[in-house]
Amino acid sequence: MKPLEAGRKFYLLLAHEIDVYLPRRGAIELAVGGPGDFPEEDIILLAEALIVNGSTQAGLLTTTQESLKSLTHKVSGGGQIIDLREDDDIPEIDDTTMSTNGTIFLRRTSQSRMKCNTIFFDRADGKTFEAITMAFVNLIKDLEYNSQAIELPLRFTLHGFNAVLREFSLIGSEEGANISLERFAAAVSADWTYIGAQVSSDKVLNWINQFPAHGRDGALDVLKYLNAEGYYSTREIADTLLKLLKRQSSTAQLVAIQRPGKSEGMLIYEMRMADRVVDFDTALKGVSGQLISVDDVIGSGDTMLDCIFRPGPVVDKWLEEDGNSILVIAAFASSDGIAKIESDPRCKGKVKVLAGTVMELGEGIFADGADIFRNEGVKDQFKSVCLSVGDHIFGGAPLGWGDCGWAVVTGYNVPDCTLPIIWGDCEQPTWKSLFARR
Repeated sequence: MKPLEAGRKFYLLLAHEIDVYLPRRGAIELAVGGPGDFPEEDIILLAEALIVNGSTQAGLLTTTQESLKSLTHKVSGGGQIIDLREDDDIPEIDDTTMSTNGTIFLRRTSQSRMKCNTIFFDRADGKTFEAITMAFVNLIKDLEYNSQAIELPLRFTLHGFNAVLREFSLIGSEEGANISLERFAAAVSADWTYIGAQVSSDKVLNWINQFPAHGRDGALDVLKYLNAEGYYSTREIADTLLKLLKRQSSTAQLVAIQRPGKSEGMLIYEMRMADRVVDFDTALKGVSGQLISVDDVIGSGDTMLDCIFRPGPVVDKWLEEDGNSILVIAAFASSDGIAKIESDPRCKGKVKVLAGTVMELGEGIFADGADIFRNEGVKDQFKSVCLSVGDHIFGGAPLGWGDCGWAVVTGYNVPDCTLPIIWGDCEQPTWKSLFARR
């Protein structure tokens, strides 16, 4: 076997160890990190192997976004690698590129994550080292290599595969295993923090193991979705709100309308806007024009209405004055929640909602065309578990408020529109949440 063939073989084995996102649902990102200088060719070979690893799932048809062409490396046989490691600000990626199977984004582990499934290749991380070790175990078995092999993984993590070829005469060993549930749990939760703490792989495993056998595949599909799209860090929520806020008039006044201790204060701090905000009661007494409030998620709209009208008659009087209005900016909102707020007669048509993402009640993970589950049977079986357990957690709304069926989680709380089996506990049947709602 030639050196290049051995390298490609090794990286296909490594891709098999670290890639839990099959079948592929679109683009994925490879987050690379580790000590010292690591050969660029090794990173590209790994990215190519990941494309090949997913190629049998849905083909490799690719289109390249015009603004990304200078960053794109085309792969023979189909697929593309888009290298974002030198960009401090991740550019806007269009939906076509994000949904393209056979696309790998490269980023550094220190950069912000993208909204797609993430594969970590951090050579300083123990789980990555375990995967490297298993890839070598399988490679030397395939090559019938019988010499000392204990140093191979360490030498590779420091200097790349060619260094291993140079220093060891690679021409059996423990048999490699398929990706375990433990490795899957570690992979999907690697980027999740919740209320300031890392979500452990054990917690993910415990959540998976609660499901009866017929619902487990669906649980794995939902975890993949959460990893790619459904989980939002505090920083991501704040960035969404800041983008929407910057589009508004510079004369508008940012106000704090929630009680202390709610998410509003934390988000304003994360947005670096604390010096621009005034208390709602104060604004009602001395500010004319437009007031702007920020929130992460609007579900039913009831909580926001309670906050707006908490000060009492002074709000009615302020809204009656010409030119006065309130704009609520949210990262996510249900269409019903928006309609409830804007149509409330107390608002007099002067309270509007602007959301980064608006979701209809029927647009949850069970919606037609959502493309989250591997097939309809898996979706139906998972939904049956949600209905039976969810009713014990959140009586009358087993799929979340309004039966929205969302799978949205923030780094500090979970909206009640999200599936109760994700955020709730119950005793009969015994169920423990993955992200306990506060």
